[in-house]
Amino acid sequence: MTADDLGMSPGVNRGILEAHQAGCVTSASLLVNGPGFADAIARLPAAPELSLGLHLNLTAGTPVAPPRAVPSLWHPRTGAFYPLPRFVRRALAGLIRSEHVAIESAAQLGRLRDAGISITHLDSHHHVHMLAPVWRPVLRVARQAGIRAVRVPLEPLIGSRLNIGGLVKQLGIRSAWRVASAVDDGADVRIARFRGMQLQGVPRFLDRLLLVLDQLPAGMTEVMVHPGYVDDELSAWDSYTAHRELELAALCSPSLAARFARGDIALGPLCIR
Repeated sequence: MTADDLGMSPGVNRGILEAHQAGCVTSASLLVNGPGFADAIARLPAAPELSLGLHLNLTAGTPVAPPRAVPSLWHPRTGAFYPLPRFVRRALAGLIRSEHVAIESAAQLGRLRDAGISITHLDSHHHVHMLAPVWRPVLRVARQAGIRAVRVPLEPLIGSRLNIGGLVKQLGIRSAWRVASAVDDGADVRIARFRGMQLQGVPRFLDRLLLVLDQLPAGMTEVMVHPGYVDDELSAWDSYTAHRELELAALCSPSLAARFARGDIALGPLCIR
C-alpha cells in the first residue's frame, strides 16, 4: 500500500509512519514543497524499509524550479501554482507548457535526491500527471531519472459506484488517459493495476478496504491510502482532513493485520516486473 502526501504536514507524516510501523504501508509519496517536507526528511531515518517516491505537485504551494523558468504553471499575482480547477482548465486550453512541466518535475526530483532519497516511483497530487500536457513530459523525466514505476490511477468503475466522488474522478481521469495514452501509454514504466480512489471519504473505510483487498486480481496492485493526523498545516493546505484519521485507525487495526496474516496478499515496494 502507498500512502500519499508525506511531507504535507507533521501530522500527516506522523500518521503515515505509524501506518508503516503497523506493517501495512510499504510505500509513501513525498511532496517536496509541502509545509511538512523538512519534518518528513527528519523522520525518515526511523523507517529505512519504507519505499519512497515523488508526489509531483503542480497545484498547491510554489514551484521548486526558478519561477521564471516555468511561467505557465503559476499565477503572476500570487506566485503560487494555479489551484486544481484552474490548472485543469488551463491544461485543456493548451496554456500549460510541456517544457515547463518537465523543468518543474526535474526540480522536484532533484530536491528529493538532494535530501538523500532513493526514488522508486512517481505519482502526482490530484493525479494531474494524467492530463496529456503533463503526462508526456513527466514520463520523459521519469525515464531519464531511471524511475521504473509510474502510477496510472485507473480502477474498476463498479467499485466507484459506491462513492460518487470517486466515480466522477474516475470518469475524468479515464477521459484524460484516452488522450494522453494515444501518444505514449508508458507501458514500460506504468503500474498496471490501481485501487484507492473509491476508498477516499467513505465513512466505513475499514470495511471498504477489506472488500477491495478481497477482490484484488493476481499480480501487483498499488493500493493508495491517505493516513494522517489533522494539524494546522494540513488544514491550511488541503480539504481532506478528518478522514485521514479514520484511515489511520483502520490501517493500524487488528482486523487489517488479521487480513494480511492470512498470507494470500504479499506486501512490498512498488516495482515493474
